[in-house]
Amino acid sequence: MSTLLSTNSRIESDHDSFDVQENTNCCACCAGFILLTTRREKRQIRELMASARDCAMCALIYNGIDEVINHQLHTIAEKEGTMIGLRDMLQTFVLIEGYERPDSTNPKDDEGRTGINANLVVDHNLWEHFPDLSLDSIWVFFVVVSMRDKRRHRAYWSSPIPIDFQSRLTTVLDWISECNTQHGATCVHGEDIKIPAAARLMEISSQKDKITIRLVSTTDVGFVSAPYVVLSHCWGNIDPKCKTTNANVTNYLDGISLQTLPPTFSDAIMITHALGVRYLWIDSLCIIQDNREDWKKEAVKMSDIFRDAYLTISATGSSDCHGGCGIETAIEPSTVLHIRGKKEKFWVRIGKLDGIKYEFEDSALHDRAWIFQEKLLSRRIVHFCQRQLVWQCRACIESEDGLGYAHHTDTPVEMGTFSGRSRWHCLDSHLSTAENDTDSLRMIWLWWIWVSDFTDRKLTHTTDNYPALSGVVRLFEGLTKDKPVVGLWKKDLDIHLVWNVRRPYTLPAALSKSHGPSWNWMSYQHGSALITGPFLPIEKNFSFMYRAQVEVINLAWEGKEWASYPIECSLRITGKFIRIHLPMTLYEDGLHRKINNIGPGRWDTCFLDPEMADAEAATTEFHAVAMYAYKGYEMDFPQDKTSSLIEHLVVKRTDESKPAYIRIGVLHRQWSGGPEVESILAEYEDRTITLV
Repeated sequence: MSTLLSTNSRIESDHDSFDVQENTNCCACCAGFILLTTRREKRQIRELMASARDCAMCALIYNGIDEVINHQLHTIAEKEGTMIGLRDMLQTFVLIEGYERPDSTNPKDDEGRTGINANLVVDHNLWEHFPDLSLDSIWVFFVVVSMRDKRRHRAYWSSPIPIDFQSRLTTVLDWISECNTQHGATCVHGEDIKIPAAARLMEISSQKDKITIRLVSTTDVGFVSAPYVVLSHCWGNIDPKCKTTNANVTNYLDGISLQTLPPTFSDAIMITHALGVRYLWIDSLCIIQDNREDWKKEAVKMSDIFRDAYLTISATGSSDCHGGCGIETAIEPSTVLHIRGKKEKFWVRIGKLDGIKYEFEDSALHDRAWIFQEKLLSRRIVHFCQRQLVWQCRACIESEDGLGYAHHTDTPVEMGTFSGRSRWHCLDSHLSTAENDTDSLRMIWLWWIWVSDFTDRKLTHTTDNYPALSGVVRLFEGLTKDKPVVGLWKKDLDIHLVWNVRRPYTLPAALSKSHGPSWNWMSYQHGSALITGPFLPIEKNFSFMYRAQVEVINLAWEGKEWASYPIECSLRITGKFIRIHLPMTLYEDGLHRKINNIGPGRWDTCFLDPEMADAEAATTEFHAVAMYAYKGYEMDFPQDKTSSLIEHLVVKRTDESKPAYIRIGVLHRQWSGGPEVESILAEYEDRTITLV
């Protein structure tokens, strides 16, 4: 409804909003936008109102602008006790533009999809009278699909009535069928890692339309062959009252009342039942929450629990267990449009062509560390976002409206950056590696992309950082056949050791490593540091000129691996050593300390770990051990291919009387067009040390 706001804040109207269901015809102007014969036109609000009586598209544009400004006009009216509304903007112009859909690799794509943008620029006279009006421009976006679009049959577009979940279920079943029959080896299980599966599942059954649920032991249901669904959700700041404990586990084996479950859990049960699947896994119900031993035992099974699931239901649009999956709310139907002289019809919805991607990436679910491995380990996921569904598997990711789509060949591992990767991509678990160096390097990049993403997420209990990554470690182990060394990998341990650490701006002072060895990035308390990978070549035509020898001489855990802390961890490094004489130029950039020594065609940059004290860093001489060297491009200092690069660990003795060293930073050295790596390393000293 267009709004006039009176002094008593009562919403009045001099014109009702236009009912677009009463008239489905389009004016010549809007027909031009839809058919892309007209690209741009200015129209006054007055003209738009007049045309909206006979044109459904004009009515949609008018109603859309009205809805956007309604709340703010209401706020100003309450504050200033004045009456304003769209009648104050009748002379204001709206710029309307039509544009084609972007190029897509979606095999279901066809011609017949356009976008329409309407932009109203607020009149300056209105600004003079109402300075508190923060709007200077209003954008409303629409998407139009035609009968040629292959996804028009989905209920999201074709249903003439409000769309309930039962109508949308067909789309989910189609996604599953397509994944089973058309994705081939991309979505087939890799080699299973032999770990016992979940100890418990929830069994869902129905009699006379009444759904009953109970907790069952997997040894009683033939767990290996029984398909099951898993729920991925945010706990938020709310501890669900309905959770399995030592006190109620026996009662839950007899039955659980559906009415006692929070909305997200009950929705997941209804979805699982609608899919025809009998079993569901929910963490808070299938793990005994006040039994630490049971929690540790089940937490390290996440790799199998999620990878073996028939499907993952993700409550992506909910910030806690009370948000639900949105299946109780019907979606308004799209608007049907007819163009005079055309037999085909069109369907229109408000929204950008790629709007769902922003909602998907900004969801609270993608901010949680535990969710990272749940998503990564899943074979396929249906995301229940606030506005629509999103399918994600190893082969593709697609939105319910079909406008958002990416194939796994569109979202490769990009070598050159560890952070800022879009979360709109296929599941990485389909990736594999070959024996050649470039593929091995690609997998190193992939690991550190994962680590960067993981450390950038929130973890309620910082002590959970090892179990929260355990499933990811087992996944990577299966992909590469490599062996984990806490948060690093044995095959290329010399490279992995030269990781980088940054302190977030939000922390006024550096935090010391809370536990574990100095060389392990996981020793930092989760959330206290941002971790990125080592400096690596980004082009294929490179060669390692030197690599240090690293041997694991001691590695022991406090308890079960990845369910506890490493307590004894030491490495033996044999390589080339050089002394670093400080001070050089020492400065603080808010993230990490850098010490630069720039000469003709040469860069020496030292990144000290954040726990280093300024006074110590500025007055002490340290040792650096060269870990690897190569020729070629480098991510921060792109030069010609004659550049020689050497990456080091910066270390210091733990005690002058002992040969043990700890890591305190990394050193990057680069020469452009200068001496060969061999001649540089000839000035170094051969030495073997123990790193703890």
